[in-house]
Amino acid sequence: MRTLLPLLLGVLFFTGCTQFSAVKDLATSVEGLISGTDNAEPPKELEPLEPTVAMNLLEAHSRQDGDRLWGHETGLEISAGPVVAGDKLLMGTSNAEIIAVSIVDGALLWKASLTSEMLALPRVAHNVVVVRTSDGRLVGLDLQHGGLKWSHERSIPPLSVRSQGSPTIVGDLVLDGFGGGKLIALSLQDGRVVWETTAATPRGRSEVERLVELDADPLVEDETIFITGFQAGITAVNLPDGEILWRQNGAYSSHGMAPGPHAFFLSDTNSDVARFDSANGVEKWKQTALHQRRLTVPAMVRSFVVVGDFEGYLHALSADDGRLVGRLEVDDEPILATPVYHDNTLFIYSSSGVLAAIGIN
Repeated sequence: MRTLLPLLLGVLFFTGCTQFSAVKDLATSVEGLISGTDNAEPPKELEPLEPTVAMNLLEAHSRQDGDRLWGHETGLEISAGPVVAGDKLLMGTSNAEIIAVSIVDGALLWKASLTSEMLALPRVAHNVVVVRTSDGRLVGLDLQHGGLKWSHERSIPPLSVRSQGSPTIVGDLVLDGFGGGKLIALSLQDGRVVWETTAATPRGRSEVERLVELDADPLVEDETIFITGFQAGITAVNLPDGEILWRQNGAYSSHGMAPGPHAFFLSDTNSDVARFDSANGVEKWKQTALHQRRLTVPAMVRSFVVVGDFEGYLHALSADDGRLVGRLEVDDEPILATPVYHDNTLFIYSSSGVLAAIGIN
């Protein structure tokens, strides 16, 4: 059982995500367990850093003053969320349910049954809650009472990555990626397919080499969708009709990207951070000093890019050239949730439950 934390914690969970290891890394780890050796590539040790950006730590619950707002014992095992939706918090449970509780006091407002466990965060727009379940189904629910509005089912390939990527809602379109490199756009109101495209093409000879999964959240800037995923490279897709604008196969991520001015940022499968030109996908810089440190999705903070790592460190990089310009130890446990920047404050949540508000000077 889990206790719901205050509103800010719900916001932080909204952007949280879990990173996936590549299949070949998993195979290497299993081999190491059998043989008694560890052949996995170790994380890079941090080099001494003379910071040019000051980061100051303040642990907090309430965004304004750090006070605890309320706590409520749900009696449920939470598998996804919570996500803030107006006056409600939405959460998935391990019992294949989605629940809505009051943001004021945590009281249960409604509960809806799903066909399987919900691992991805729900998305909400125009009074519709969009949920992706582990059996490959997308459903639309009414935000007010949880009633089913529509359902869209996709078959899951025999060999696939267990995705925790969430759909993205833009206007009246629901965007989501699936196995085999398929990207689809559904109508938010009735779930009909507006268009479908192959955003990533399987390559290689073996089944593992040809495994492609668009398991990162689609990123939308203006009329362009940027999508990545396991062994999928990065693809830009035209939002109105699904036309492929460009592809590049040099990098991929299973947990998402961050937008910037005429660019986007990605911590790839090796935890190398890179900046790409959004017009053509050209890599502008790559920072390898955090190699294999299991980084979070980057967050853009003014002229910096920030990422958390597996030892509880927060790193700041120059958005212009990727130089490391700041570092702060938030906790001694991993930071998994994407950093959230709001009102000149950066909010961080670690796997041990440390919640921090950070000012960057």
